[in-house]
Amino acid sequence: MLADIIAWLIILLPAVVAFAVPKLRKNNGNWMIALKTVPLGVVALFAADKIITDLHRWRCEQMLANVEFNYAVKAALAFGFALLVIIISGWVINKKSGAEHKFNPFPSILLFFPALIAVAILLSLISVLTMFNAKNYQGEWRSVYLPRENGDGFVFEQQSIHPFLAEYNYRLRFVRNRKSTRQQLFVNYGGRTHFNLYRLKDGRLLFRDKDWDYIVDTAKQQVFRLEIVNGKSYIAAVPNEDINSWSSPYEKDGKFVMDMGNHSVTAAEVTGILDGMVYYGCITYRFYPASEKVEKKITKTRERK
Repeated sequence: MLADIIAWLIILLPAVVAFAVPKLRKNNGNWMIALKTVPLGVVALFAADKIITDLHRWRCEQMLANVEFNYAVKAALAFGFALLVIIISGWVINKKSGAEHKFNPFPSILLFFPALIAVAILLSLISVLTMFNAKNYQGEWRSVYLPRENGDGFVFEQQSIHPFLAEYNYRLRFVRNRKSTRQQLFVNYGGRTHFNLYRLKDGRLLFRDKDWDYIVDTAKQQVFRLEIVNGKSYIAAVPNEDINSWSSPYEKDGKFVMDMGNHSVTAAEVTGILDGMVYYGCITYRFYPASEKVEKKITKTRERK
């Protein structure tokens, strides 16, 4: 937040100086007006972009679906609003100053585009410096809306946890009667997001990425970790918390368990659960149903026996 405030103060500095210094304030030639109005236009552009983006995300959340979005229209609206702010503010400044010459917006529009490039570079530098200084970097949670299950909303959420590397927190969100229940998944410590989804014969879903296999019961809002040992399949409920350690299934006190974090969770044998599973789609930066993207084989980082 502090970095954003500093950035916008720097962006508005030329206009502030132009209005604060009496000699510059009285100078209302078209190029000086450009110096006063272009920073306002830059701020208007970024503000319009954020408002449009937030409205789109709000609409997706209301629908619990990925609403199609035309980015060309978004860009046109944001740039149009910015240029409108520049032209109107320039006309007002010219009129209030009582200048005899007619206001010409061309210098302001011409200066706007190189100023925008400079601002983009400035914001990138500030963002990089901020991320380098962050002790525990965490980006914002991004939602990928999956097809509804039994009429209930179903959302995959991811959060970047490194400023440059592909490392993410993952969780699932079940929405029933507009109430959300979240279930944390294991952290991805390296690699772009790619899950294959499969429909099992019992109706549940298999989520498979390079590290883990999850059985997701959307009706009961439960998530299980699936492991295969010596040809036998076992599942155990995933604790809803940060998990920094784990074990394969092993026998303890006459039953099989899986260690996950501070918990030893009872594991149930489910050999054959994957028989007859059908490819359902995949998750990258959004959900692709099987009809849109063919199955891509997942190479596991750990060998399954």
